[in-house]
Amino acid sequence: MLTFRTGAAGSQSAAIAMASYLMEATVPTAEAQLAAYYAQDRGQDEALAAGVGTVPMPRRDMDPKLAAALGLTPDKPLSGAEFSSLLQGRRTDGEEWPGQKRPTSYAAEQDENGVALGKDRVSISYIDLTLSAPKSVSVAWAFAPEAERQSIAAAHRSARDQTLAYVEREIAKVGFGAGHAEGQERGHIAWINCDHYTARPTLAVMRPDPVTGVIDTELLTVKGGGKIAGDPHLHSHNIVPNLMVTDSGRMVGIDGDKLRDRVLEFGAVYQAILATELRKIGMDACLDEKTLMARMPAVPEHVCEAFSKRTRDAEGAARKAAVAEGMDWDTMTASQQVGFLKAGANETRQTKAELADVFVWREQARELGYDPGSFLAYGPARPVMTREERLTATRETTLPLFADELVKKAVVTGGDARLAAARGLIDWGIGSTSDIDAITRSMARDGVEQDGQQTSLLWRVDRRGRVKITTELHRDQEGELIDLAKRAATDMRLALSPGKVAAEVDRSGLDFAGEHGVSQRAAIEALGTQGGLAVMIGSAGAGKTASLTPLVAAWQAEGCEIWGTALAWRQATDLRGTGIDRLHCRAMQPFLAAVENGNIRLHDRSVIVVDELGQIGTRQLLALLRVREATGAKIVATGDDKQCQSIEAGPVIELLRKALGPTAIPEILTTVRQRSEDEQRVVGQFRAGQVAEAVAGKRANGTAELVEGGYRQAINRVAELYAERRVAHPEFTISISAPTNADAREISRAIRDQRRAAGEVGPDRKTVSASDGRGDLYAIRLAEGDNIRLFKRTRAVFTDDTGRRTQANIGDNGTVLRVVEVLPGDGLRLLSPAGKVGFVSWDALRHRGSDRLAITYGDAGTIDSSQGITSDEHIHAFPSGSQGVSGFKNYVASTRHRVASYMIGSMGAELKGAITSRPLGLPEPKGQAAHDEAWAHVVKNFAKVPAKESALAMLETLTIGRRQAAEALQAGMRGLEARARNGLGTTLAARFKQTLARKAVERIIDKAGEAAAETSPVLQAAAARRVVPAVSAPAVPVQRRVKVSEVEAQAQLAAFMGRHGLRTDGPPIMDGERHYVQVDGDKGRAKAGAYMAFYEGVRPAGVVWNYKTGLKANWKADGELVEVSAAEQRAARDRADADRAARAREQQQREDRGAAKAQTILDASKPATSAHPYLAAKGVQAHGLRETADGLLVMPMRTVEGRLMNVQTIDASGEKRFLYGAKKLDLFHLIGGPVRAGMPLYIAEGYATAASVHEATGAPVAVAIDTSNLGPAARALRAAHPGIEMAMAADNDAHLPLRDAPRTRPNAGMSKATDVAADVRARVLAPTGLADRTTADKGTDWNDYAAAHGLDGARAALGAAWLASEVPVARDTPAPVQRAPGLRMRMV
Repeated sequence: MLTFRTGAAGSQSAAIAMASYLMEATVPTAEAQLAAYYAQDRGQDEALAAGVGTVPMPRRDMDPKLAAALGLTPDKPLSGAEFSSLLQGRRTDGEEWPGQKRPTSYAAEQDENGVALGKDRVSISYIDLTLSAPKSVSVAWAFAPEAERQSIAAAHRSARDQTLAYVEREIAKVGFGAGHAEGQERGHIAWINCDHYTARPTLAVMRPDPVTGVIDTELLTVKGGGKIAGDPHLHSHNIVPNLMVTDSGRMVGIDGDKLRDRVLEFGAVYQAILATELRKIGMDACLDEKTLMARMPAVPEHVCEAFSKRTRDAEGAARKAAVAEGMDWDTMTASQQVGFLKAGANETRQTKAELADVFVWREQARELGYDPGSFLAYGPARPVMTREERLTATRETTLPLFADELVKKAVVTGGDARLAAARGLIDWGIGSTSDIDAITRSMARDGVEQDGQQTSLLWRVDRRGRVKITTELHRDQEGELIDLAKRAATDMRLALSPGKVAAEVDRSGLDFAGEHGVSQRAAIEALGTQGGLAVMIGSAGAGKTASLTPLVAAWQAEGCEIWGTALAWRQATDLRGTGIDRLHCRAMQPFLAAVENGNIRLHDRSVIVVDELGQIGTRQLLALLRVREATGAKIVATGDDKQCQSIEAGPVIELLRKALGPTAIPEILTTVRQRSEDEQRVVGQFRAGQVAEAVAGKRANGTAELVEGGYRQAINRVAELYAERRVAHPEFTISISAPTNADAREISRAIRDQRRAAGEVGPDRKTVSASDGRGDLYAIRLAEGDNIRLFKRTRAVFTDDTGRRTQANIGDNGTVLRVVEVLPGDGLRLLSPAGKVGFVSWDALRHRGSDRLAITYGDAGTIDSSQGITSDEHIHAFPSGSQGVSGFKNYVASTRHRVASYMIGSMGAELKGAITSRPLGLPEPKGQAAHDEAWAHVVKNFAKVPAKESALAMLETLTIGRRQAAEALQAGMRGLEARARNGLGTTLAARFKQTLARKAVERIIDKAGEAAAETSPVLQAAAARRVVPAVSAPAVPVQRRVKVSEVEAQAQLAAFMGRHGLRTDGPPIMDGERHYVQVDGDKGRAKAGAYMAFYEGVRPAGVVWNYKTGLKANWKADGELVEVSAAEQRAARDRADADRAARAREQQQREDRGAAKAQTILDASKPATSAHPYLAAKGVQAHGLRETADGLLVMPMRTVEGRLMNVQTIDASGEKRFLYGAKKLDLFHLIGGPVRAGMPLYIAEGYATAASVHEATGAPVAVAIDTSNLGPAARALRAAHPGIEMAMAADNDAHLPLRDAPRTRPNAGMSKATDVAADVRARVLAPTGLADRTTADKGTDWNDYAAAHGLDGARAALGAAWLASEVPVARDTPAPVQRAPGLRMRMV
């Protein structure tokens, strides 16, 4: 992990405090000397002998000019005075740095009223880059035998130095001219290492300097007589002075923004190098899937956790240390606190518990039952890999990481791709940092897997040189969503008449008076009278649920079936308040799954009500719109794009505005939830982005408070306020929200203590291990009277008055329940919000596949979980700071109340946040000014609205910018050409402008190329993959070739494709392979066009296909013919041969690794049963299938020789996935094998179809997976069994030819099966299309037929189809005897 912080020049006291903190001893002197001995560092050893705790060591290979400028001698330790002088922004001898002036004043000038006339001036003196080893590595360092221990420390130091060198290469660049118009040159930076070995409880205390009166922040370690033990924590503070020397000798500052933007990437690089260094010494390290950092599997997770928690609460540690001395920490002034901590730091005798003492740690480990011994050779040795093998394996790890980002956001950055690559290298090792470029290039070339399918990356470079990336699938999904939304809006079958809406509104008895009532009434009418998709945007508290109530009644009166859904169960359940049946209210994913598997059958009299639309992602809304398209149902959606954003990618409200037009979506921007005008005004200001005005209003009326002190003081104040409000208004409901689950848990603990003191909570009955499901692990004590919050949907056993027991849902994720009774050996009796008591066993409360309970204390919740709730009063708490609260979340937290809303934060946290975002040592304002600055920090965070960007918006915006730049360039070039045609000379000024223009174009190209190389270097990838057809004839001495660059050839080909209706994203790839693209009129993911092109050869050439129009056209590049030497011809052939060989090797390696991974998955699984939800839904048995621990079906895919090469996984909803990169063509899964004489062999696409055919006939059936593999699998089987009778159990896609143009398509299932049957001499057996499926725009397969007619009906239909079919017969080959296969079938 890498953390980034800056320091301000000019503050002597803060610099001295920082130097003292960094030079504190974290291990006993003998331990530090031993480390110096192993590192062969004599200079450090001498300093340790002289009594220095931690030795600040300058970079060894520092640039001499920079070392002289800073007053440093490489390899010579710094004294405390030298170090503190450097931290102030001076040379080590106290003189100023060259090329810079140390500021004498920080404050901006003020007018006569004290108002600042400009911004405060800040001078950065240093950057602290802290590289920290993962906890498992630190624990291994603490407990390893001595030689291993020092080897681990050496691995950390090596990773540290290599990472800092990479940081220098990436950020130490200095430009010439405005905007770097004249180019860049390389720079050199320095750093001073301070290696620490423990995590010490540290406090940041702000106080006036005793001499100058300037308020500084001092970092101090909490000691307290040995009562505070430090945890093992191997890390290095790397102090980088803010001075850089360039190759030309210039002295300039460092661009901190470049560094800050890539902190995560640099941290991942450190982790990858550290893991590689550990493997070199024989210790295994891998990527932790939860933390995405390196982890040593030899160290158990519970041990890491045990050695992580003693130093988390520095303030609590200080408070305990003060109590041990008979003092009260909370009543001390800041100066007294500093004096107390410094007194502890200056104790002459350092206790073992305060330093890294292995004996103390071992005692603590014995209490845990942990005695590791050696960490060498843990687990099986990893195979030795070539670089190509290692990068291939890394890519398989990287792709899912990058795909996870693409699930969350439709548009990601180049930094996201590099970060994923660096994390992938943790697992497989990094040879050099160029490996990151190799991985991102491969992603650019081959694309990624998203939503279970392969898709290409689309990249653009914005005007600031930043790379933005989306995918073809994101673009296509958004485009399809817009198209389906437009079509839905025109479907008026379930539109209500205005009269019908008015009658139901009148019947509802709701009051629609006033401005708000008028807009609400208009929105109701719009939702009811619009077409198959109607959307309403409403502010928090606008009465969206009340608006739906009369509409639900109206559709129910029309005989419609109403369904309610939202992202989460709790919001979906709330839709019962609109009049929707409780059994018809479901969370989005279960609702879609039930529709897919047929448990919910929608039709053209179905209405789907969607709440909290803004939380739904593009993929989910697209699935809903596809359902609507197939069934004719109506979708009515309400939401607010100002509240919490979707978890998945896609700003769906923005996309719907694009589809329907903003005027078609009614908005209710006023609110009726808040009862007073003042509260309504403040809520309106937050919604409009007027954060400063809203916060000022709350400060003025006393409902916003920053508590003096830190985290604990703020927690306690929230609990106090909660108690005060309960006393003041016992009839009120009061809710509390916080940014994180950890914050909410600590607030709930404090409230629990108060409730226990009041007699509301009994004695603790059981302590349980719990988790929030996102990696945060904790223990909670349970007692009667506790309030607990659920993290998953939970069922309970209810007992009625007669003793009859029933099972039912007692709560969803976010539901708060009261503990009625704790049964330690069994579970809990809980009181539901409906007032019913149910019993829930411990097993029912556990996360799936975990021993931890999915609960926490429930007196406070997170902001996300509070969206949708309403209470009389609400407390918006942010005790750890406002940095995690965006404008969206603040708006949610500030609008939950009817009567009053309170804000509670921490003064210390906000000032610390302000300091963290600017240099340490910057003088702090005093008194009221300090409060103003703290609130300004809150306002800044609440004003941030990080809305998600859509793929279409990104592509459109950057395409327009690129087009404008190209048009400007073309206009300039036309002018020059006209001048040349007219014979006009070029003046000096004109030549100068031309030179500048040429350089500008070169810079743009270079910059775009550099940026694109981070993630999607399409041109480089294409150049690396040029393919030349094999040439058998001997080379001639001289050949002529069209002189045209590859970029120019790509431009010519793109224009040719455009003229024939083919659309491309980026330059065409000229590698001799067929690439599929969209054509004019294609919708969604359809790609009815293709091209194939070569760059090498006499003339770049290719062919394009437009399958929609039937066109096939040849293309050749235009250009001047020039001579090509024999050597150049041989080089071109050699390049092509090498490319082909490299691709073949890479493909073979991918397939081998895929086969190994498939075997691992199969070995870890168990035999599947027909009880699996997918098999149960399809009504078939588990023939050779396996099941993983997390409930995935696993279908082995083998070659005709029986070799396992891949697996297909199927989840409960029927979603199917393959192993990325593994072989697929020619493979199949055989049901009822082996293939044998006298029994026909059937071939089907999917498993359910194949299983139904086998169960009906008893014959072996091969599952070919899909249509793309139908031919390869059939041909492989025919070659292996030339004499067997074969039949294609085809899918009947009879619905496709019936579609309206331009969506009409051939019967794909029949067409493909017929084509393959002709190749392999097989019959084609297709079921008769089922009318209900054809009407629903769906095809019919043999599983559908068996479900409708039973296995007997399917057997009879197969026999009839066999008799009616013919075997394609080659010329002069006698036809086989025509007989029905029923005579050879096993009766079922």
